Amino acid sequence: EPLKGEQLRELTRRLNIKPKLAETILWAKEAADEALVRLYRQPDLGRREIYHLLHMFPTEFLLYMMAKTRQEASQRAISLYFTQLKNVQPQLRGRDLRAMGYTPGPQFKIMLQSLLDARLNQEVSTIEEEREYIRTHFGRPAVELAAAP
Repeated sequence: EPLKGEQLRELTRRLNIKPKLAETILWAKEAADEALVRLYRQPDLGRREIYHLLHMFPTEFLLYMMAKTRQEASQRAISLYFTQLKNVQPQLRGRDLRAMGYTPGPQFKIMLQSLLDARLNQEVSTIEEEREYIRTHFGRPAVELAAAP
């Protein structure tokens, strides 16, 4: 923990850690420390922000962060991520959007990301609420509009 960049790099060389793993360790430690600073400065982050701040970290670095922080708000945020947010996913997939009449393309990623954020913020909880969310926020698909009287 107390080692800085070059010291940690030297340690990975001495321990003969494979270069790819060493780079991951160096990146994750620096990113974890930056995330802890953000959690410290913004103790009232919402569920969506916590997820997006922490989802990139392997479990080992989340545990490192939990052990390192002394701030209760940061510990609660990391715990919330582990217990409730880590595995949140929309139920709808690209094939479901296609079945609803939407044309596949780059907007599918935007739609699914927006849906994930809605799940994280507890705006939707069922697949039917997800469908309605998509229709409300992204309009009705052209196929559905053409069929309307």
